[in-house]
Amino acid sequence: MSEDPKLFVRRAGLEKTIVDGSDSKGRVAGAAGEPAEEWSFGKHPDEAEFNLFRYCGNDPTDKVDPLGFLEFVFDSSFPKDAQTRFLDAVKLGSSTSERGRYLANLPGTVKVLPTDVRTPTGAYKKGDDMRLYLNPKDPAFLDSQSRRDFQQFPTELPPPDAKGRAVTVFHEFGHFTGAKDENKRGHNVRDNENPVRRGLHLDDRESYNGVPVKQPY
Repeated sequence: MSEDPKLFVRRAGLEKTIVDGSDSKGRVAGAAGEPAEEWSFGKHPDEAEFNLFRYCGNDPTDKVDPLGFLEFVFDSSFPKDAQTRFLDAVKLGSSTSERGRYLANLPGTVKVLPTDVRTPTGAYKKGDDMRLYLNPKDPAFLDSQSRRDFQQFPTELPPPDAKGRAVTVFHEFGHFTGAKDENKRGHNVRDNENPVRRGLHLDDRESYNGVPVKQPY
């Protein structure tokens, strides 16, 4: 995957237009500043990068990289409409907070799968294998057992809308950083979920399964 896929235009030498007095015709300049007709890959081999699909592993049909380094591969059983809602949640959470942008730009490829009776909503990482399980039928991507568990702590429940889906997704993204939840002596809610909540103009989550969320120092 390209280090910065959205700069492929610069790598092709088509970055800017000369508009000063030295070139009143406004010709396109190469990355080194010379007019385009004088620029060549031979003169700039280090910039000879014009693979428009490197950002998604040369597989634009099955892989998605809407904002940064994270790639998403959807299991064939994950519905198309839920894929759209998921990508909208990624865009929403990453466009409204710095922490969201950071989490959306983690390196790696995430396989997105539906929850089942054995696997609840959650993120799992082992080496390079990153998996995200979401319930495509739930308005906040929560599996049925998790939703029942939230009944004990209703103030922790994400809202049943696009913001709620973003909260769930970015809470799980936090686990890809190695963060643990508060009931396991971690700070995933404090460090990852709550900053995204603030960007979405939602109240901070004050506990995880009843365990208080400590405020940052």
